[in-house]
Amino acid sequence: MDTIDGQPRDYTSNRNPLVVLVCGVDIVGSTRNKMDNPNGWYFDVTEFFDVFDQKLRNKDKRDGDEIQNGWNLWRLVGDELLYYRVFEVKKISPDYSHLKSISKDVSRYVYEFTESIKLTAESQSIDLRGYSFILDEHQGGNGPAGDFQFHFMHRDNDDSKLCDYSPSSEFADWVLYEYKADMYHIKKNFFVDFVGRGVDQGFRLSEYSRLNQFVISPKLAYCLCESLSSKGQVEKEELELIKKMHYLGFYPLKGCGNEEMGIYGFPIYFLLIKSGRGEINPKDRDWRRMISPKTVKNKKKLIIKSAKKFIEEERLAYEELTEKKCKEQQRLLKPPDGDAKDVDNMDILNIEQY
Repeated sequence: MDTIDGQPRDYTSNRNPLVVLVCGVDIVGSTRNKMDNPNGWYFDVTEFFDVFDQKLRNKDKRDGDEIQNGWNLWRLVGDELLYYRVFEVKKISPDYSHLKSISKDVSRYVYEFTESIKLTAESQSIDLRGYSFILDEHQGGNGPAGDFQFHFMHRDNDDSKLCDYSPSSEFADWVLYEYKADMYHIKKNFFVDFVGRGVDQGFRLSEYSRLNQFVISPKLAYCLCESLSSKGQVEKEELELIKKMHYLGFYPLKGCGNEEMGIYGFPIYFLLIKSGRGEINPKDRDWRRMISPKTVKNKKKLIIKSAKKFIEEERLAYEELTEKKCKEQQRLLKPPDGDAKDVDNMDILNIEQY
């Protein structure tokens, strides 16, 4: 491991932070189908995998533009497919203004994913549900607390390639530095994973996804709306997403520490899309629709205001909770004679470990 004056080199200072878009899709009622169709369920599931993946990741060959779509398959869990797309930003801003610079690209990717769900559901005559959330990388320092950190593991078990980097976050920083954050080449040699509270929250939010109800996180809802405020021509995808966006309400997320942080629910937004054989009729659903404003402009303002207000409050609550935990730990480690000089310098008090 490279060092400067005996200390590990800070690789994060040599690159810009990253933002990750995560999108997932799953078959509705697949468990029941395996019981009712013991001889045919395997073909249904594997055909769904193949058809959806082809419609999503072969888009470069079909759309005629020069923009690489860059979808990466993250996980295949049971009957669920998880994809991700990485974006580079100059810095992670406490006011989330960095999301505006990538909002148009994010909108295009979310639109492509929801269209792939729609086309797959139609061609396969199956019911699908989907969700998406966006994550800011946590790089430590004095910046705002991010949502996740990268974690990489070698694809082979060759001892000569295994490293003794400790903690593993230093190894992740080294991999990103060495490969210039090029996920295409990184995933050839490593298993790519994202770990952190934002990841946990995203998957908890996904539990509220339903047929025709593509759930998105508050931060992603804010980012999608910001695309209409960015310079340049407003694309069809951006307008379509805002028109389809609705507000489900505040719901608790199990295990996400809401109460201790003074937050008793998360606002859940969704895109109303055709993802199966069921009819879309919002009037028959038990949700509160966020479409009362007569214009897209007013609707965008409402979503931006409500989503941004929450994600800022949630971040501040988390940072306050982290500081409180650190102070409690410091108090426990304080020597009996009251001399905390050495304790203050211990790594265990580093706020980044919480």
